[in-house]
Amino acid sequence: WIKVWPAAVILAVLAVSKQRLTLLVTGAAFSAVVAAVVTAAGGLRHLLSFMGAQGDRGMQLEAPFTTPGLWQAILGRSDAHIYEDTVINTREVRGALGEPVAALMTPLLALAAVAVVLLLVWALRRGADTGALLAAGSLALVSAFIVFNKVGSPQFMLWLGAVVAVGVAWEGRAWRLPAAMMVAVAALTTLVYPMFYEALYNDLNIAVAVLLTLRNLLLMALLAWSLGKITALARAGKVSESEVRPEPAP
Repeated sequence: WIKVWPAAVILAVLAVSKQRLTLLVTGAAFSAVVAAVVTAAGGLRHLLSFMGAQGDRGMQLEAPFTTPGLWQAILGRSDAHIYEDTVINTREVRGALGEPVAALMTPLLALAAVAVVLLLVWALRRGADTGALLAAGSLALVSAFIVFNKVGSPQFMLWLGAVVAVGVAWEGRAWRLPAAMMVAVAALTTLVYPMFYEALYNDLNIAVAVLLTLRNLLLMALLAWSLGKITALARAGKVSESEVRPEPAP
C-alpha cells in the first residue's frame, strides 16, 4: 500500500485536471513498461499481488474501524481478543465485530473512493477553483484510503503528511485546521506506536487505547473536513459564476 497510495492523488487529478488524458496515457505507458520488466524476470504471478494480498487478513489493531472491536476486547463483554498474526507480523482484533467489519472494508473503501470522485466531478462542474479542488480532493481520497482500510500501519500517516504539506503550501491559512490536526495525528501515532504499543496489545492498556481512539477520530475528522471543503468550493464556484454572468437583455 505504500507503493499504491499515490493512486488516490492520481484519482483526484483525473477528476479535476484538464491534463487528465496526458496523465492517463503516461501512467498507462509507464505501467506497461513495469509490467513487461516484471514478466520478463519471471514475476508475472506477483504482478497484481498488491490487490489481493490483504484480502484474507483481519482488522489490524490500529485501523480506524477496529476501534469498537478494541474497546469490546478491553471491556471483556464479548469474545473480542487480540490475535498475533506471525506470518505477516501484525496484531489484529478477532471475534465479535472483527470478522464482519473486515469483510466490509474492501467494498467500503471502493465505494468511498467512487463517492469522493463523483463529488469532485460535481464540484468541478459547478465552477470550483481547480487548484484548491485538487488539494482538497487529494486529502479526501487519501483520508478515505486510510479510514476505510483494514490495515492501520503508522507509516500511513506519512501519506497524509505529504498531502497536507502541499495543501498548506498552496492554500496557506485556509489549511491551518487540517495542519493542526495533522500535527496531533503525528504525535498520537508516535505515542501509540512505537512508544506504548506493547502495553496496548499485551495489557489492553486503557490510556493507550484512548490515545489511539483520539487519533482515529482525528483521521475521520480530516476526511470530514476535506469533504466539507470540496462542498464549499463547489458552492463558491456557483456563486462566482452567477456574479459574472451577464444580465439578460430587456
